[in-house]
Amino acid sequence: MSVMTVMGEVDKKELGVVLPHEHSCFGVSEFLTPYDDWQMEEIFNGDVTLETLGYLTRNPYAVRANNIMDCPDVLIDEIFQFRKAGGGTWVDLSGRRRRFSRNIRYTYEIALKTGLHVVAGTGYGLDQNMGLKVDSGTMQDLVDEMMTDITEGIDGTEIKAGVIGEVGTGKAITEREYKALEAACIVQKESGLGMQIHAYLYNREGLNALKFAKEHGANPEKISINHVDVCLDMEYIYRLLDRGVYIEFDNFGKEFYCDARLRNWLEGRFAYDFERVKALKEIIDKGYIKQILLSSDLCLKTMMHKWGGWGYDHILTNIVPMMQDVGISKEQAYTMLVDNAADFLDKK
Repeated sequence: MSVMTVMGEVDKKELGVVLPHEHSCFGVSEFLTPYDDWQMEEIFNGDVTLETLGYLTRNPYAVRANNIMDCPDVLIDEIFQFRKAGGGTWVDLSGRRRRFSRNIRYTYEIALKTGLHVVAGTGYGLDQNMGLKVDSGTMQDLVDEMMTDITEGIDGTEIKAGVIGEVGTGKAITEREYKALEAACIVQKESGLGMQIHAYLYNREGLNALKFAKEHGANPEKISINHVDVCLDMEYIYRLLDRGVYIEFDNFGKEFYCDARLRNWLEGRFAYDFERVKALKEIIDKGYIKQILLSSDLCLKTMMHKWGGWGYDHILTNIVPMMQDVGISKEQAYTMLVDNAADFLDKK
């Protein structure tokens, strides 16, 4: 009945409100393509400013710099706002990547300076940004690397990982992604930790990732399929729920629509928060409340207070009251934010 944080093991009852899917290091700039239009190209290569905010409220990829979390001091101040709002635990899923890989000493510093419980993840990102070990190593090499993170410490420290993920799978799961996922399944069986699987936002590929994970021995009751709240494909969501996994609504604060001319990496619209909350009400009424996790996956500067966003406290400050407007009680909200997250992170 305990969870491994970067400061050591704590009883799961001490976690409080949890954001189970966040990042200390993040960037998708390598996935973005320059614009043909010279004016948009100038904006794309500029800074996040009041003048570009209008573009970014529609398309978060209109400015390359918006997608690079390169502001450590600002980030710690922003995360502290979550604690001030009543938050207790912040989960860093930055993981092992070729670019924007985790810095475990910085993750430790977040815990030290904010007073939050902070949980670090282990695992490999999407195909384009996987650590080199996925190419050169055997399956056992990948398993050993992750198990070392969990049992001994990350990158030569004594700071241990307390969750697996986020394990990257893309639009069509690649051979390399299946390799990393299989290794994560072996680690999940050995460790009993929860596993976060990044599923593609605009299709149902999460079902294939889940099928593969179950075939390779992972416990579906300790798996979260992420990003189901972008399209709100309810048939997809219920198919996942009926297989016993957690689903994660982890895009609160991201409300985008941009027409096809300027989308760049944005392949379609993002649902609005009120639509997410109404979908949660439907799911809860059908009896699935114990399988829901909530987070913001804050990965854009414009999601932070400093750049005009709602910050890490958005769910507590704005979404919980919005839930009450549609008939989700505060107790039900805290079941998702406290009890479910603690059960998911608990080592079993």
